[in-house]
Amino acid sequence: MLSDRATQVSRPVLVTWPWANSKLPGMAKCTSNNACTQFGQYEYHPAWAADFYDRFVLGDAVRRGRLYVHIWLNTVALVLGLVQFRGDLRKAYPRVHRTVGWLATALCSVSVCSSMTLAVEHGTVESYGGKLAVAGWFEMAACVLVPLVIGVRKAQRRDFAAHRRWMVRWSGAMWGAFLVFRAIFLVIGPLLRWHKNASTLTAVWACAPIGMGVAEVMMNGGRKQSAEKARESFAKGPTAHRARRQRNAVEVPGEVPSRPRAYVKLGIPRSKSQPTWLARAAHMHFLRGTCAVQL
Repeated sequence: MLSDRATQVSRPVLVTWPWANSKLPGMAKCTSNNACTQFGQYEYHPAWAADFYDRFVLGDAVRRGRLYVHIWLNTVALVLGLVQFRGDLRKAYPRVHRTVGWLATALCSVSVCSSMTLAVEHGTVESYGGKLAVAGWFEMAACVLVPLVIGVRKAQRRDFAAHRRWMVRWSGAMWGAFLVFRAIFLVIGPLLRWHKNASTLTAVWACAPIGMGVAEVMMNGGRKQSAEKARESFAKGPTAHRARRQRNAVEVPGEVPSRPRAYVKLGIPRSKSQPTWLARAAHMHFLRGTCAVQL
């Protein structure tokens, strides 16, 4: 396929890099019917870009449509994921958070399935990496879908702390597939033009794990900060403890603010005698919520 591009271009060439020639396996010379770009001012391009132009710009409309489905649905799912991590919106509108979450899950699933129908066709494209590239695309899809499925299951079981952790990993994989994937081509691609498909295989295999690793580091950093704040609060002694009780209390006219919000929400009065089993259960629920916030 690349030998067909060895013909000299008929239009004037504006930019020609002296080190970008046909001796580099990762580069391809464009012909008059394959500009490899919409601008056409470069004579040589990465081999994968030339094949991409052949397959999607000059190729059939069905393949191009599947690519657009993947791009647009994945972009919308990525933006919805950013909205989902807004804590104030999540607390104020939990039903909207749940609906948008299901929408993002559906869009991401359809987008990944559409991309996989394209990925299985790359086994014969040498500049993409052949069968190694196909395996890399499936690895990237697994990095996106596995955290997504586990996160949804955790939410259905009402384990919201684990749900948030897995959705952070999903978001990291999505950003890796979107941002790190292109950054590798931009930064490492020029250094790997001596090889036919090294830059493509590096980007395909490494982008999603790098994104998940960054998300994991950021998540662990947030946990450490929360733990440090909790230790500082406990180190301050009874004064800080009384302050926390006052923050979690409901003020009643003519009465010392000492009733937890969980009591008032359930309509349970504060008894002077030993609390009933329902009041005790509400109190334990309140304590668990307080510990979850602090730790």
